[in-house]
Amino acid sequence: MDHISINIRIVFLLVCTSSCFGQNNDLLFHHLRVEDGLSQATNWFTYKDSRGFVWISSLAGLNRYDGTHVRLFTPDITDPSSMLGENLQSNFYEDQDSNIWFTTMEGINKYNWDQDCFDHYQLTDSVGPKIGYYIFYLDTFQNIWFLQDGKYLYTFNIPDGKFNFIGEVPSTAIRCRVVINAAGQVSKLLLRGMGWPGIAEVTIQPDFTIGHQNYLPETTGEAINATDGCVIDGDTVIWILSMSNLIRHSWLTGEERMIPVNASHDVIRLNDSILLIGTTNEGILQFNARDWRFVAKQIKQPDQPSSLLSNNIKYLSKDKDDNIWVSTDGLGVSYSNLLKKKFDTSVLEDRKQKGTAITPVSIFQEGPESMLCFTKQDGVVQIDFAENSFVTKPLEKINRNIHNDITNVTKDHNGNYWISTWSGIFIYNPQKMNMVLVTDTMAFMTSQPLPDGSSLFGTGKKILYRGRSSADGQFTLSIVLKTGFDGFPVFLDQQGRIWLNQENQKFAILDSSSYQRIDSVPINGLCSTMAFSPDSNTIWIASNIGLFEIDAINLKIIKVHSIKTGFPATGISSMIMDHHGVLWLGHYNGIISFDPLTGKTRAYTQPDGLPSLEFTSAVCKRDNGELWFGSVGGLTRFYPDSIQDIKITAIPQITELLINDKPSTTILKCETTGATNITEIKKLTFDSKHNTLTFSVNALEYSAPELNKVLYTMEGLDKGFVIGSNGNSVRYPNMRHGNYRFILYALNSDGIQNPKPRIIEITILPPFYKTWWFMIAVTLLFISIVAYIIYLRFSKALELQKVRLKLYENLHDDVGSRLTAIVLSAEDLERNENIHHPKLHAISQIARSIVGNMRRLVWAIDPENDTMNSLMQKITHDKSTILDDTIQFNVEMAPGIKNIIVPGEVRYQISSICNEAFTNITKYAQAKNVFVRITKESGSLKLLIKDDGIGFTPNEKTKNALTGSGYGLTNMNRRASRVGGTFILTSKPNEGTTIEAKFPLS
Repeated sequence: MDHISINIRIVFLLVCTSSCFGQNNDLLFHHLRVEDGLSQATNWFTYKDSRGFVWISSLAGLNRYDGTHVRLFTPDITDPSSMLGENLQSNFYEDQDSNIWFTTMEGINKYNWDQDCFDHYQLTDSVGPKIGYYIFYLDTFQNIWFLQDGKYLYTFNIPDGKFNFIGEVPSTAIRCRVVINAAGQVSKLLLRGMGWPGIAEVTIQPDFTIGHQNYLPETTGEAINATDGCVIDGDTVIWILSMSNLIRHSWLTGEERMIPVNASHDVIRLNDSILLIGTTNEGILQFNARDWRFVAKQIKQPDQPSSLLSNNIKYLSKDKDDNIWVSTDGLGVSYSNLLKKKFDTSVLEDRKQKGTAITPVSIFQEGPESMLCFTKQDGVVQIDFAENSFVTKPLEKINRNIHNDITNVTKDHNGNYWISTWSGIFIYNPQKMNMVLVTDTMAFMTSQPLPDGSSLFGTGKKILYRGRSSADGQFTLSIVLKTGFDGFPVFLDQQGRIWLNQENQKFAILDSSSYQRIDSVPINGLCSTMAFSPDSNTIWIASNIGLFEIDAINLKIIKVHSIKTGFPATGISSMIMDHHGVLWLGHYNGIISFDPLTGKTRAYTQPDGLPSLEFTSAVCKRDNGELWFGSVGGLTRFYPDSIQDIKITAIPQITELLINDKPSTTILKCETTGATNITEIKKLTFDSKHNTLTFSVNALEYSAPELNKVLYTMEGLDKGFVIGSNGNSVRYPNMRHGNYRFILYALNSDGIQNPKPRIIEITILPPFYKTWWFMIAVTLLFISIVAYIIYLRFSKALELQKVRLKLYENLHDDVGSRLTAIVLSAEDLERNENIHHPKLHAISQIARSIVGNMRRLVWAIDPENDTMNSLMQKITHDKSTILDDTIQFNVEMAPGIKNIIVPGEVRYQISSICNEAFTNITKYAQAKNVFVRITKESGSLKLLIKDDGIGFTPNEKTKNALTGSGYGLTNMNRRASRVGGTFILTSKPNEGTTIEAKFPLS
């Protein structure tokens, strides 16, 4: 038969009927022990809940497992919300609200997810609380069925929290199973007690009362030793496990049939046809109920860390995701997933030394029903297929002729096998079943025969041989080329060209007819095999460096696929292309699939059912598409189309949240649901001092939890998603205030992503000095301060205005009038009294000058004169009293500055400089025109006074009319500097004089 159908849910290993094939654990078991965090190593009950956690019982507390860590729940007398009791007595049951129910000796416990705590329920009498509780069922009406003290049957209704006593059952029952009728109601109880003769069958009436009772099986009367004791097939058949038999009992006919089982403990249903039986010393037996035979078993193998913890199995369970959980007293829990296994692997054992594995080198399909496997040290093994197993036969006559390790084998057109060994070359004729030594020269040969059917051998003697054979097994061997270098291995491409390896550095390419060199390709490393694309345009060569992709037309390397380029592995030892054009490559740690069209790769390792040891060069594709790979651990076979990723989605979960790298000292509380359990919290807010958050993230799926991945991002911080390992801690230090979302996705061990994320909304409050109320308070305070300053300045300005007005009134009314009286008196004495004294005249002149200055000062003090327009009016008025009438005067003010405020002292100094300049122009300049302009530039007032007089040289000391006067330079410069201004005078003889002064304008 060409197609061997293997159901990976059913077959644990390939059954071998010859001593050449040994039993092998082809399921990889993970282990959970005390050193891994379990509270105790006796764990009878396990349950995987809807959130993805696994609950594990013990006699010393409750364990919750997430694939990387174990969390322990124990009683705490100071905390009424902790567990009641620590010795768990039952399995776990999940109600419609996902609460977890179980019993201890002291009572019924319910784990509340939202608050991460326990509620307790107990039966009481006049003495106090009763003890001894065992839950065995949760029905669709939310009734918990349990036994109290092993003989009193109760239900507990979850919605109303009430107990209901049903009746008394046979004493000291320790386990119970239920039979459900078509209406979904409990119709029978199947109870087991220590040393009972069979299973007690108790009928439950529609009114929830106890009816008929009897024992099953009636024919044996054997004590039941199994944990639950039975497996129920609907309402027609029950499988009962006794001390020494597995018994099938028909409720319809009363017929019983049994098969011996030695020292068994537990039995569960794997699927419609297979039962799993846990035994005392033979591990797990697999029983096909339809064929009525044991087909396989799983055992502990001391040299295989991934086998069972022990052959003494106490309890078996299978969860909804096809994980098998195996409990052993004193050692812990083993678990494996049936769907994770993608490959069938069997170990070849040495026929001379049983238990010693031998290594396949080459595999060939000899016929529709048989294969030939050439092994490294033990010659040839013939494999014959029969139903779902195959028989292997060592070929004794052939094997005795091989004197050393086989290195390579090829099959020619006549069906003869050329075998290369370290001690020489042999030819084997399968029809005659004879093997002949061709030469004692060690050689490597072509991976396939030449077009004429011959084979090529590259030898360590730097010679290329060609071997030919006939249909009757006759052969010839001849030298075709002395290469001058070590020539192995030798490949033949689809164009018939010979590829001859040159010392693991490059390949010389030869014409297969003339053996002339065509070209060379620089491929380095230990090369093992060659493959070709379906269109023959691409050649693939595998080496320990990587996978070389070569253009078959121009013989150029297109790409080298290695770890550096993202390829999963190097060290490739075997390669073959399936009927879809996908390359399958065996390497030191598994098998890789590589699709050249898409570039997609996938690595398969031991958890997928592959052996733990490296793969060899042995590879074969059968006519039906099945691929065979040889490894140090045996033979692996599979159909590429049957390799499917497991569809069980990993559940993303956050199991812990550290705040500032420490557990929270206060209870975290979800702002939307009120939940305090981190697994349920959806939204949290933290103050600015608690802004370093560390999340423990998990992907809850148990086919191979160490291979699970998480994908996460903190929106507002991370630029994209980050991939991490299962059980990682993700830390975000010193988060700025704002709103964030932590988004977590989970990927299972096959890389399948759960589309539903776990999301927590995070708010970090700003520090008080960045809060809106603080900002408003500061703003109001600032506005108040500014307003107060303005008020003070305004008040000061008002006060100053009052002072200026008072000073103006005093100067104008008092000082001005008195000085004017002095001037008038002096003039009256000179004019009317005819007194002409120099001192009197000087007094009159000084008084007049003081009156003029005083008038300017009074003008400057007067608040009504603060504008630029008033200044221009003052300058115009003063020029009329100083400048000669013959001088043409022109004054100009820049647009837009008419109403700007000019401080009084600045106005006073500008007016004084103008008067000084006008006086000097009248006395000395002999000018005909005077021009005055005031502008505003960059916060300053600019005064320009220009005349067209005779001019002078400012720094030249000459004896002329100007000598001694200094043209008022010193006086004008001093006036400008008094108010922080600058003064520049420019003059040349016969070119007039220009004065430029700048005054700061606040």
